[in-house]
Amino acid sequence: MEKENLTILAFKNTSAELLVEGIDFPPVFLPSDKTKDSEIAKTEIEKSSVVICFGQKPQIKNKICLELIAKNQDEIISTNFKIDSFKKQLEQNNILYSEIGNYLMKVNNSLRLNH
Repeated sequence: MEKENLTILAFKNTSAELLVEGIDFPPVFLPSDKTKDSEIAKTEIEKSSVVICFGQKPQIKNKICLELIAKNQDEIISTNFKIDSFKKQLEQNNILYSEIGNYLMKVNNSLRLNH
């Protein structure tokens, strides 16, 4: 089985940077500039088979949010992340979640999925 190429992205000067500081894996930091972030993210998506981006969504507290679809005007990027397998793992570990829009969200002890 071929090893997948993983890239971890995180927004600089946010809690996302603090989150990835302690891992033994070199993250790619986004400068929190919409244009530069987009360019860097597109480059990383093109060269990696798995991209995980840590960020901070304004107005969301005590939640985990997985974005499954990213939209920018007419451009849409959809994940090929196997969400059904992930949901099954959540259920097997008694982690509650709910689905709305294109996000999987954890609210306190529950997750919410938005498509």
